[in-house]
Amino acid sequence: MAGSIPSILVFLHDIPNLKLGDKVRFLGCVESYDSRSASLFLKHPTTISPVSANLIAKVNLDIVLNDIKGSAIQDGNWVNIVGYVMDCKVSKCVHVQAIMLWEAKGLNLEEYEKIVTERISLKTTD
Repeated sequence: MAGSIPSILVFLHDIPNLKLGDKVRFLGCVESYDSRSASLFLKHPTTISPVSANLIAKVNLDIVLNDIKGSAIQDGNWVNIVGYVMDCKVSKCVHVQAIMLWEAKGLNLEEYEKIVTERISLKTTD
């Protein structure tokens, strides 16, 4: 019996380097939410990558919309996303179809970035 495909833990700024259809898990800070298109716009301001300062993830929430608390998608909140990389026709944008979303409560951003960087570097040395 086949299980679900595991997600790849990445930083938001790494998503443009992935293939369409890759399943990802990443953290982002809510910039805005467009209720007409059920799209959440996320950033990950960090010193890790200068690219990330201008990169925006457009996350479609159609699949998970009924399971999300309104407070989770308020501007300035940090959220975890699991979803699939989609095509984005706009520069400086990545598009993800969310299949899971949850608030990153009690987040220590510096510690999170350190741990994710370590996990990514371990994977690249396998």
